[in-house]
Amino acid sequence: SSDQALQASSLVGRTVSVPSDYGLLSAVAGGEINGSFDLSASSSTVNVKITDPQTGDVIRTINLGQQSAGSVPFVWDGINDAGTLVSPGVYKVQAEAVIDGVNTVVQPAIESTVESVSMNKGTNGVQLNLTGLGAFSFNTVKQIL
Repeated sequence: SSDQALQASSLVGRTVSVPSDYGLLSAVAGGEINGSFDLSASSSTVNVKITDPQTGDVIRTINLGQQSAGSVPFVWDGINDAGTLVSPGVYKVQAEAVIDGVNTVVQPAIESTVESVSMNKGTNGVQLNLTGLGAFSFNTVKQIL
C-alpha cells in the first residue's frame, strides 16, 4: 500500500535486521557483521559459523557458549580463526545450537543499511534494498535499529 511505501521510505539510511544467511563485511575500518537469532529453549552450546560462500570453507567459528532461551546477539569483526583480518565482502552466516542434546540450525537475523525502497506490483509489495544483501520484503524486517 502507499502507506506502507511511505513508512518504508523513512527507513532509507537506517539499519534494519532481516532473516538472512548472509552478511556484508564492510571495507570501512571497524567493519563487522552484526546479527542475532532466537533460541526456542536454552542451549548448552551455541556457535556462529562464518563461511566463504564460494568455497564453503569455514572462516571463523564464534563460540557463544551456553545461552538461555530468547534473543542471542552476535558480532563478527572480520577476523578469521587464524587471527587475520579477511577481505571485505559477503559471507555466509550459520547459527547452530545444541537444544535437548540435538544440534539445531537456527535462522540468524542480520543487520544491514536500507539503501532504497521499491514498490513492486503483485505479491511482494514494498521491498527494502539492503547494502550487500539485496531486496527484502518490508514485512520480513524483524527490527529497526
